[in-house]
Amino acid sequence: MVTGENRLFAFDSDNPAAHVAVTVEMLSPEHRTELCVIDEIQMLRDPLRGGAWTKALLGAAADEVHLCGEESAYDIICRLLDPIGEHVDFRRYERKGELIVIGTHGLRDLSSVQDGDCVIHFSKKSIIEMARQLKSQQKRECAIVFGDLPPEVKQEQVKRFNDPSDPCKILLATDAIGMGMNLNIKRVIFTTLKSRENTLLPAYFVKQIAGRAGRYASVYCTGEVMTLADGDAKVLEKLMREPIEPIDQAGIAPSFDQIEMFSFHLPQYSLVQLLDIFTSICTVNDDYFLCLDDSIRQIALLIGHIQLSIRERYMFCFTPIASGPHPFLNSSFVKMVRRYAEGNAITIAWVRQLVAPELKVVNQIEAINGLVDVYEFMGAYLWLSYRFEEHFCDRSSVRELQKECGRIIQESIQKMLSENEKKVKEMPTLTLRHRQEEPAVLEESELRLLKKSLPGKRVVVHKEQQLQEIEALESMYTNELRVLCRGFPGICVELDVRPDVAEFVELFGEDVVTLRATLPLDYPNSHPSIDLPSFDEGDDDSSQPKSQFWNQCAQRVRNELDKAIEESLGMPMLFTLLGTLQEFFVQMSEDYLKNRDEKERIKADQVEREERAKFEGTRVTAESFKKWNNKFLETVKTNRPQELVKDNQTTKRMTGKQLFLSDKSLNISDLQFLEGTKDESPVEIDQSLFEDDLDFDAEDDEEYIPEAESDE
Repeated sequence: MVTGENRLFAFDSDNPAAHVAVTVEMLSPEHRTELCVIDEIQMLRDPLRGGAWTKALLGAAADEVHLCGEESAYDIICRLLDPIGEHVDFRRYERKGELIVIGTHGLRDLSSVQDGDCVIHFSKKSIIEMARQLKSQQKRECAIVFGDLPPEVKQEQVKRFNDPSDPCKILLATDAIGMGMNLNIKRVIFTTLKSRENTLLPAYFVKQIAGRAGRYASVYCTGEVMTLADGDAKVLEKLMREPIEPIDQAGIAPSFDQIEMFSFHLPQYSLVQLLDIFTSICTVNDDYFLCLDDSIRQIALLIGHIQLSIRERYMFCFTPIASGPHPFLNSSFVKMVRRYAEGNAITIAWVRQLVAPELKVVNQIEAINGLVDVYEFMGAYLWLSYRFEEHFCDRSSVRELQKECGRIIQESIQKMLSENEKKVKEMPTLTLRHRQEEPAVLEESELRLLKKSLPGKRVVVHKEQQLQEIEALESMYTNELRVLCRGFPGICVELDVRPDVAEFVELFGEDVVTLRATLPLDYPNSHPSIDLPSFDEGDDDSSQPKSQFWNQCAQRVRNELDKAIEESLGMPMLFTLLGTLQEFFVQMSEDYLKNRDEKERIKADQVEREERAKFEGTRVTAESFKKWNNKFLETVKTNRPQELVKDNQTTKRMTGKQLFLSDKSLNISDLQFLEGTKDESPVEIDQSLFEDDLDFDAEDDEEYIPEAESDE
């Protein structure tokens, strides 16, 4: 079996098996096989992973390909394969086990659950609370499954639920059970039919999960699906009867070669900008939609300040880690990438030192989330170890450490579910790195200040959480972060933003913009105080171009930050604000460049038109010629009589022929100049001048008289 993080052999690496199972992302178009089976083919409509299924469909190097999944994918598959000459043979299979939809009423209360029930909810916290309730009130053991649990933890929970001899007979899960699990479920019970975005779940989604009940080869030959609330029963029945709409488009994702080509032509742009440009100008035909996971962009922002080649940066951005506010995961990943960029090996000793404080049994869901981040960080190491083997050189040791983390998560879940309900309610809420299970202890002066500043109000104090967030940021931004005050309350930090845009200095007059944040007592449940010294302390002379631009965008950037704060309330947000600020300035720079290029284009067009007019003159049209002709005729009509009068008054001049015939002096021979007249002596000619210069022989002259020369 081949996954991004692991390679499992039936025997050993020297004795390959006859069959290979791979995740769809790991299917190689260069590996030739006789038969390829692609399961869950309807996933090609998925907005995040759909591109992997489309690539597998079009690129599988097999003599025969079997596609398994919803009938809704048939039309789009035919449209994709017809242009390349592939034949599709369609076969429909009916469900072997009966599935009964209970649309008359809901379960109403969790006290009515039975053995083999699977309760579906989309909140991990709610799942944990339901498990505690069932254990404390009905003494029922529950297995829990949600998406980001490690695979071995999911397998252990499923194993307990499927084992007839285990007292665990109830399964509480999210939609993570929809694919890839064989479960002995009798009834699927939906606690809600709305998504996390408060929209009605699509029919195909509900049917996918409902189909887990009464599966063929399970202990239950008949399955049932119902809701918890009576009001949702009719809605469920309608969704189950509703036909699944055919899939219109398949996802398609850009390859590295395409991004690398963009980088070659646009070397001054960062990877984030290249992805944005690609998304904005890329066009696909009606059978496809562009499929680009936003987590790739978030990782690109996270490691944007680290010097890497475009290929290395692209590979790190595809590392499978969770996006969003995960301080330990984000900071550890940045440390690992920075260590790689410096040319150092990422050894097991380095990894163990980083994760050791986190590896302990906990009893809170937030703390378990922290352990899951640790597990995922080591999964990222394993994934990278197959791409950069020289630097990630301790694969087997890290895998053993990851397994140990999985065992700790399993023990933590069991401990959390076995805690007394009253004791659990009294325990403090911990987040982030969870290095201690005790509530944050305030100094006496801090308590006095708290009571004085917020009299009569109930305030949740997050001292430890704030300090841990600052610690995480310090590890991620060693040169960009300055802690101005560590005292609680009033922790204050400054973060430098350096957008990777060549024109940033031209636009803003400096290469860095500073974000100053002061954290209140109950942060992150309330707004931090945000200052932008670069704006607030700028030049007051609004006539300066820089000040004019900054005044224009000052309010816009604050609006963007306020929006990001509102969306992030309740969780660490400084990293999010830093990314928001960086994206804003990148966008402003792009807008500036676009406007500048447009102005230069307009100016160049004007110059070109003026130069062309010099050579081409005024173009003649029928209308312009008519207008000019009328004006000419009018001028002639006005000026002609005056010219005629002037010509009549002027003496008529003789032509050249008349002058020649009338000039009598032309009849006189040139000999008179030689003979002379009464008033003038004869002209003497020195013949030798002609002989020397022109080689003239006087004897050749017919009129030459030698006697005249001798007489002289």
